[in-house]
Amino acid sequence: MSVEEVIENIKHYNCNNICFTGGEPSLQIDEIYEIINILNLFNKEYTFEIETNGTNDFDIGAFNTVNVSPKIGFINYNLLEKWSLKTNIYFKFVIDNDNELETYLALINHIKPYKNNVIFMPKGTDINTINEVSKWLVKHCLDNNIRFSTRLHILLGLL
Repeated sequence: MSVEEVIENIKHYNCNNICFTGGEPSLQIDEIYEIINILNLFNKEYTFEIETNGTNDFDIGAFNTVNVSPKIGFINYNLLEKWSLKTNIYFKFVIDNDNELETYLALINHIKPYKNNVIFMPKGTDINTINEVSKWLVKHCLDNNIRFSTRLHILLGLL
């Protein structure tokens, strides 16, 4: 979609929060900034968030919230450490085994984000897997004072 098409689509919805997601939106960051600048010209009060894997650096100042979901093997430690100093950055880790848990706990210890801005989620593409992973992951979240969130879209069958 062109920038103009995106804006026209947004204007048809009665919402104020715009979330840029899907694939890796930072690959189209210039177009996203253009959309934000145009939408800010309207009278409506918009808030903007972006979901990213945290591999590409960009100016996060245009966003009210930045949701970072790093992937093992593609972690940009320097960038995540820089971003961890911001209160509007949330780190979401999708986990399904002890090795991933240990890797992400080590990352958290390295970058030192605001503790309340770290969220662990169970990995899985079906209800049974989500439930099984959740059982042990919740315990680790409680033990480490880390927020837990399920993957509601999977539990509702919206995957």
